[in-house]
Amino acid sequence: MADNTEKKAGKRTGALHSDLKIELHTHYATGLWQGRRAEKADKGAKEKPAIMGMPLFLHLASRINQDSLKNNPWADAAMLALEEKIGDAGEKMSQLIASLDKAMQVLPPGVSVSDVVVREPLDIRVDSNTPLGYRYVYLLIGFDQFAKKVQQAFHFKQVNEVVIATDADREGEVIARELLDFCQWHGPVDRLWLSALDEQSIRTALAAIRKGEETLFLYYAGLGRSRADWLNGMVRHEVA
Repeated sequence: MADNTEKKAGKRTGALHSDLKIELHTHYATGLWQGRRAEKADKGAKEKPAIMGMPLFLHLASRINQDSLKNNPWADAAMLALEEKIGDAGEKMSQLIASLDKAMQVLPPGVSVSDVVVREPLDIRVDSNTPLGYRYVYLLIGFDQFAKKVQQAFHFKQVNEVVIATDADREGEVIARELLDFCQWHGPVDRLWLSALDEQSIRTALAAIRKGEETLFLYYAGLGRSRADWLNGMVRHEVA
């Protein structure tokens, strides 16, 4: 009897466990989750590069994180690059969603628009061995919300042209162009070229909106730089 009491007293609870489930409402976000193979273009059309699916990305991010914890400098540099990119992308995504919300408020009195809903959203269970993986999942949810709002604004004719207003550099150009590509935007594209936020600089830039073709080369330059970052990152991650 004493032995049983001692055994019961020595019992421990099992490991804590929690599931994370998400809902995706647009086929744009679903396509990003699933990924796609590279698609060859017809004559005169633009080729579509391959997109890594989120499950494979989470798996690779976990492996990179494990190597980083073992003091691998290359893995640590990759983790730092990922951390910086997701932070920048998350901030810009929030700004884009806020700008669309503002655009949708410009409606005549007596007109109201309900939130976009889908009858059968895609339910996904997410499992990641690194917090960074979940941050990317949250970014995907933000993109899903952004895509819904773009479709809604386009449906009600609230958007007839796009002015790119991200940072005036290669990375800003890449972020904007990829969002337009994912949303399959085929309308006019202009560029706000702004390098300072004082009133006079803003007024000058607004009075000299550029054509999107003038800065398209920065998009391709940014893609090349992003590939190089993966290969030759030399900055150590903060947990090293």
